Amino acid sequence: MTTDLDIKECGSCRRRFTTEQDFFSNTSRWRLCSSGHLWFNCNCGSTLLIKRGRFPWFSPEFTLGTESRGVFNRLSNLKDLPRVPNIALELHQTLQQPQVSPPDIARSIRKEPVLASQVLHMAETIRNARSPSAVKFKTLEHAVVYIGYKALQDLLVTASLQTIPLPDSGFQPTAFWQESYLTGAIAEALMRRFSPDLVQDEVFLAGSLCNLGKLVTAFCFPPLVTKIINDVSGSKEPLVTWRQAEAAYQFPDHCILGEIAATLWGFPVEIVQAIREHHTFQPLSKAPLTVGEIVAVANQMLHWVLLRPHRMEYGLIELFAAKVAINESELARLAGEFTKLSASILASTAHLPRAS
Repeated sequence: MTTDLDIKECGSCRRRFTTEQDFFSNTSRWRLCSSGHLWFNCNCGSTLLIKRGRFPWFSPEFTLGTESRGVFNRLSNLKDLPRVPNIALELHQTLQQPQVSPPDIARSIRKEPVLASQVLHMAETIRNARSPSAVKFKTLEHAVVYIGYKALQDLLVTASLQTIPLPDSGFQPTAFWQESYLTGAIAEALMRRFSPDLVQDEVFLAGSLCNLGKLVTAFCFPPLVTKIINDVSGSKEPLVTWRQAEAAYQFPDHCILGEIAATLWGFPVEIVQAIREHHTFQPLSKAPLTVGEIVAVANQMLHWVLLRPHRMEYGLIELFAAKVAINESELARLAGEFTKLSASILASTAHLPRAS
């Protein structure tokens, strides 16, 4: 069945969209922005826009897997998940213009001062993780060049999520994003040592977003997130892991919630999969470490360096050590390196701008 959609043409590859089937074939990353417009990616990677009110055939459900779709339909609060701020997706299109320059991009980002601050902080975190002795960024233009246009697209969405106010609860967004960046930095360090063929920007972003499901709980279920935080870090004994607390309240695992959010917010499928699998590690095999496995180990190492032994899954760490053939003392040395890294990352993100 066709609609009254105007013919749309991709500005990069000149692909033409004239029917619903055209839109559903070889496209990806469907997401609604805060202005109500529908955005998606052509198979050439370009970001395209369908204006608000011209997509009665679209439902977020069709972008989700079976299990996630069931959770999305069962928990009505998830329908209230914030949409990606329009400015982030507009910047995607700016980044794809052939003659756009770093100063052009920086000027566009500066129109949203909080977003600009978040991007600069993220760039500093990446610099700290990769080249801690390098000079700090003095300009947003320098940060844009350092990050690169491709990685900047997903970093912009990540940064924009931090500009969305949260309901009152026991959830601390600044601490959450500090730990998220640290997880990304640890994941990238693990990648360089044990799986250097992976894409470092993808690994960093997947690590930084792996606990996105916890942010979903804070957005949509503030009373519950307060209870969970008390269970994992309060004074009541015994302390439990986040997943154990979720199970005790018969609430879906944050891996599933993260998959839902990452899909609705249009992150790449590789990152969505890593979020879904960040508590999973395959039994011993000769296959190289995947992004999801690297992120799973980084997530456990985060608890190690932040002295949270009760939140660690030791079986996962043991599988990792066996797969990469390191012993306990080598594992401890690795944790020591990440402890030093954590001091640098946490210091650089101590003053993250807050959503108002």
